[in-house]
Amino acid sequence: MREFIKKSSFSWLITLLPLLIELFCVPYSTWHERAFWKQLLLFSGFSALSFLVFVLALHPLTAIFKKNQWLKLLNRHRRQWGLACFYYAFFHMCCYLLMKQVLYGRIDFKYFLHPVIFPALIAIFLLLILAVTSNNASIRFLKYKAWKKLHKLTYVVEGLIFFHILLQGGWSILWAFLFFVPLVFLQKKRSKLKR
Repeated sequence: MREFIKKSSFSWLITLLPLLIELFCVPYSTWHERAFWKQLLLFSGFSALSFLVFVLALHPLTAIFKKNQWLKLLNRHRRQWGLACFYYAFFHMCCYLLMKQVLYGRIDFKYFLHPVIFPALIAIFLLLILAVTSNNASIRFLKYKAWKKLHKLTYVVEGLIFFHILLQGGWSILWAFLFFVPLVFLQKKRSKLKR
């Protein structure tokens, strides 16, 4: 099992798992109905959020539980799963645009200024920058210190996504706190260990 977790095939399996579930669970015959798009948006958004929180939690967890070999093995795949967060977030945005086009016959770009959408739009842009620079060539080009500083934008994305979910109201408020309160707790605990 440990050897399998080390392999990139394990990382790809985890990356593609939400997509495979989505392909089999979404009723595609109802693509012209609002319920279809709502399900697709929820699933893609939840997948992106899960990868974001998981990747951000891995580093503090490995720092807190230094002797845990399983966490160290999982931590090897952080870059791949960070990219998965971008892929699913981008898919989430595309689903939103397609829903507007299919259901209403147009995409009103003024809606991007809506308080729920605007933080997500900035987050997508920042995730794109992070995705493009998530490779060894970028580390060599930017030098490690500058690259590391750039990738601290992930914490800005964390805040933007929290507000994107929180401002939707209803059950989304509960989900925002369920995902982000434990994450912030772990991050605070890690920062205390660094002192």
